[in-house]
Amino acid sequence: MSAEISGVEDLHALSDSVVQAVGRATELMAQEVLRNVGQESPVDHGRLMGSWNISQRDQLTWSVYTNVEYAAAVMEGSGPRTIVPVAARALRFEVGGAVVFARRVEHPGTEANPFHERAIDRAKARTSEFARQAIEEKMPS
Repeated sequence: MSAEISGVEDLHALSDSVVQAVGRATELMAQEVLRNVGQESPVDHGRLMGSWNISQRDQLTWSVYTNVEYAAAVMEGSGPRTIVPVAARALRFEVGGAVVFARRVEHPGTEANPFHERAIDRAKARTSEFARQAIEEKMPS
């Protein structure tokens, strides 16, 4: 690709095109992260996997996020803790198909699952592809 600049107006137009191309490449990267984080999310009931959203904050900034309250504990892990009932006298859960009641449970914690980092790494591997596509779409011929 080549460009000929013959004046200030051409320089401004090229500058605008560059900003638009960078913005488009950023959008493509954010959309890829959104797809990847959905694919990489661990699935128990599928709530976390289907909860991811995307929003544009400005021309070059996008957010990929979830409102699922346990997402951070899955990504970062959690330490040991005691679980007690809040609105009842006992906890009720199933173990091996049998219903169990308990006044408290000592949870051992969980290991971190940095699936979001894998999602971002997969998108980063395609950066050149997104830049090339954005340049083809936004730069003058």
